[in-house]
Amino acid sequence: MLTVGLGIRHVETSLPDVVYALLSGLNSAIIGIIAFSGTKLAQRSVCDKFTLLIVCAVGCIAILYRGDIPGFVADL
Repeated sequence: MLTVGLGIRHVETSLPDVVYALLSGLNSAIIGIIAFSGTKLAQRSVCDKFTLLIVCAVGCIAILYRGDIPGFVADL
C-alpha cells in the first residue's frame, strides 16, 4: 500500500485511454460475476412454482415501490 501511495503521486490528472479501457473491462467482468452468482443463487433457492411466483412478485413490488427507475419513459 505504501508503494501504491507513493506511485499514485506521480499520476497525471487525466488517465491514459488504456487505463480507462482496463477499468471498463473490469467493471463489466464484475457485473457479469454478480449476475452469474445471482442466477445460481436463484436456481438453488427457488424449488417450486409457488416460490418462483412469490420471488417474482416481491421483486416487482420492490421495483414499483422504488418508483424512480433511471431512464424510464414514464416521466413523459
